[in-house]
Amino acid sequence: MYAEYGISLWSVTDAVLASNGVFDSVNGLSIWFSENIIVSGNDVSSSQTGIVGRNTFNLEIRDGSYTGLTKGIQLLGCNSAELHGNTFDDIADVAITLSDSTNFIIYNNNFLNVTTFGEISNSFGAFYKQIDNETFIRNYYEGEPPGPVLIDTFIVDLITYNITDYYQLAELYVVIPSVEYIERNLQLPTDIDPVIITAQIFIPVETQNVEVYLQYNLINETDWRMMDITATETQIGSIGAISQFEATILPLPYAYQVVYRVMVNFTISAVEQSVFSANDTYTVGESEFTPIVIGEPEVRVVTFSEASGNDITVVTDNFYADTEYLIFVSVKNKTDLQMIGGKRHVNLSWYEIDSETNQTEFFTGVMDYNSSLEPIAYSVAFGRGYAVGMIIEFFISVVDWEGNYYRTVVNFTMVIEPPVEETGFDTITLLSLGGTLLLIQIIVVVRRRKSKED
Repeated sequence: MYAEYGISLWSVTDAVLASNGVFDSVNGLSIWFSENIIVSGNDVSSSQTGIVGRNTFNLEIRDGSYTGLTKGIQLLGCNSAELHGNTFDDIADVAITLSDSTNFIIYNNNFLNVTTFGEISNSFGAFYKQIDNETFIRNYYEGEPPGPVLIDTFIVDLITYNITDYYQLAELYVVIPSVEYIERNLQLPTDIDPVIITAQIFIPVETQNVEVYLQYNLINETDWRMMDITATETQIGSIGAISQFEATILPLPYAYQVVYRVMVNFTISAVEQSVFSANDTYTVGESEFTPIVIGEPEVRVVTFSEASGNDITVVTDNFYADTEYLIFVSVKNKTDLQMIGGKRHVNLSWYEIDSETNQTEFFTGVMDYNSSLEPIAYSVAFGRGYAVGMIIEFFISVVDWEGNYYRTVVNFTMVIEPPVEETGFDTITLLSLGGTLLLIQIIVVVRRRKSKED
């Protein structure tokens, strides 16, 4: 006697049903009144119906094998269903049944020894996936002559609709590995935390020479660092189609940004291929042991207020020629700093780049300590005399009493613009190159005093 259901989900949201082997049942897998469900890498055989879906939205069924069944997949009231990478073999009746299931998309499936490819009722969608005007992802139909394949015809309000695959595959679709999902143990790691990355990967049984790598880089790096994690494989699921891999990224300095992904190299039919997961990112946070901590950069202009008779500061985002300004750096340190020439070792270093000749000069200087400022900051006079179009790229570095060197993770760029009329105040353009400071808070203050009239 067959069991009524092999595996069943009822009223579930955001779930993955993967790598199961089901046989000798009435309904191999069933999903009822659910949302955002992925059914991946399952093998259903010797049953009446492979998968039954009822009133489930955003259902994705992929990379499965359905063999020796009366019906393959049967969906009722399942809007936005996506079926791809599945193989239907020895199906006595219908491979795919759709009723009241709009916005379906079906592609890269193999229909082998199937009596009827599909039965469609009051359901609109496509048996192919269109990428652009010239690219279509299709299905393979064993024994069908070249050309369009009519899947089924149905009538709504006396209008006849044909569901046709106009772009059938000429050869059997070969399922390739795919990264099911990636997770890490800490969402907000600090500079003392190792980060463990776990990946689950679907690997078809015919895949050979599988190699799995964690690739990652730090901000401003152009090349991926490679970590071979093939040997960490642990098979999960009853049919072993999905494996888990694990990698550890050792602790990194505070404020470093890490971009990572998983790469799978493999061979199918003597062809070497690779697939990649989407990139993910995290930024290293502060711990109780972080030696140097920074805030966010801020650009300010000092201008004279006629109303108060005093200087006031306002935030600005432009930098003009022939203007004197100061760079302030707020340093929060939990360790003493090295002294150099009687000053704490906090340096401003910068490149002056001629935009016309691309000639570059490098300069560096120790900054002054200002204990009266809140927060406590370091500053250095900077400006006047730069030509229009000059590019100034700078960073801040700090050396502690043990000689350890710290610096901002990224450089910051200022572009000199022509002077403005006396209708406003001079400002500074501070263009971050896309990252977060490692150690220092930059405050750039442009100073220009307007004389009072007698």
